[in-house]
Amino acid sequence: MNDQARRYLQGVLMIAAAGVCWSTAGIVVRNLSLGGWEITFWRSAIMTLAALPVLLMHYTRRRADADAPKAALLLSGVLLAATFVFFILALSYAKVANVLIVMSSAPFLTAIIGRVFIGERVNPITWLAIVIAMAGIVLTVVDSLSTHGWLGSLLAFLTALCFSINTIIVRRYKRNGMLPSIFLAGLFSSLAALPFALPLQIGLSDIGPLAFLACIQLGLGLVLFTFGARRVPGAQAGLIALLEPVLGPIWVWLAFAERPGDYGLIGGALVIAAILLNALTGMRRREHEAAANPS
Repeated sequence: MNDQARRYLQGVLMIAAAGVCWSTAGIVVRNLSLGGWEITFWRSAIMTLAALPVLLMHYTRRRADADAPKAALLLSGVLLAATFVFFILALSYAKVANVLIVMSSAPFLTAIIGRVFIGERVNPITWLAIVIAMAGIVLTVVDSLSTHGWLGSLLAFLTALCFSINTIIVRRYKRNGMLPSIFLAGLFSSLAALPFALPLQIGLSDIGPLAFLACIQLGLGLVLFTFGARRVPGAQAGLIALLEPVLGPIWVWLAFAERPGDYGLIGGALVIAAILLNALTGMRRREHEAAANPS
């Protein structure tokens, strides 16, 4: 395996691992006694505190590459914070099924935005994989779809749009450090949620799950995605991130014996097949390119 294919595989695995981290939210939230805004505040605030020493190490050690421009870091932080807030609001105004359907448009949005702003082309196999994955998402939630909740669907679209734009920013500055944007995202989202989370009551039994949500589910997931997206084209990164809505019900199934429906299992299999198809063809393409240009 050549270096180009190896870097691509590393990126795919990092983003897949990020999807695994993000997918644990549902099973953890079920063990909390807090409301949505309180969870958003504590998760963001704890993540910000946990990221602070990492950020200090980032600035004190000798780095191979410099940080991205301050404007890009600030915009990335705002966009990530917006995804945290919009997602919680979307779930308040629409059924989870509708939210997942709309958010599965993220790979399409990323592909279009990446083509327009950074000239990143999307190959036909990736387009096919995105279509298959979206069909899989539809099958996964078809039994729960509702015709109500247009505001929630709009907020879900804004979540996908902010996620897609941020992915392209990471791609644009893939040779620069984007780690500070994660710290800024936690800071911004915690401040935005604070007025709605008061009076900030928290039980001892909530501390452990909140710490997991902040440090592993959100924080580690964002770090893995940020580094992985530097190695994988934007549309493909968005496609791999669709592991999140596929794996979430599986964890609930394993923990609480709540088996997904047959359509859900078939849909999940389609999404995973689409991701594997795209990843394997992507690696093969890079090996062929390296063989054709050995210099």
